[in-house]
Amino acid sequence: MDSATLKSEIAAPSLMGFRQAWTWRPLASLTPAQVAEILRRASMGDAHDFLIAAADVEEKDLHYRAVLQTRKLAVAGLPWDVQPADASRAARKSADLARQVLEAIDLPELAVQMLDAVSKGYAVAEIVWQTDGPAWVPQAILPREAHWFRFDRETGRELRLFDGTPDGAELPPYKFICHSPK
Repeated sequence: MDSATLKSEIAAPSLMGFRQAWTWRPLASLTPAQVAEILRRASMGDAHDFLIAAADVEEKDLHYRAVLQTRKLAVAGLPWDVQPADASRAARKSADLARQVLEAIDLPELAVQMLDAVSKGYAVAEIVWQTDGPAWVPQAILPREAHWFRFDRETGRELRLFDGTPDGAELPPYKFICHSPK
């Protein structure tokens, strides 16, 4: 594993390229035929426009947004705790490290971001790692737009980073958190 890859952003937005920070959302001007075409393409593995439309619906339909927000905030507000696996010193030390890492990141905000998977089918966050001490810990966990990713064409199961090619780029191990509700 390339440590430089783990320590830097590889799925960051840009002004130009495949992962632009600003996306045109044509929901208001869609015709029924265009909606049918978006749904057809999504069922065939090209969910890009579907994911953009899903974000647009959530932004524009206040009732839908309120229902999703209620669910997200309910999960984000749940208490959490880290317990050692056993009574050993190593287990207590590992639990303390895990607790410190989870306190350092905004876990409720991350939960809200990852629950975008409820409306879009999956959500992705990129981990930027830091190695100042003996342990690798997340420096940042950055939510990424679902339409910046796609599933491979062969199996339809492997999530890949869109890079302009039909299948996209393989996600490096330990670099992304992916949530996909059943």
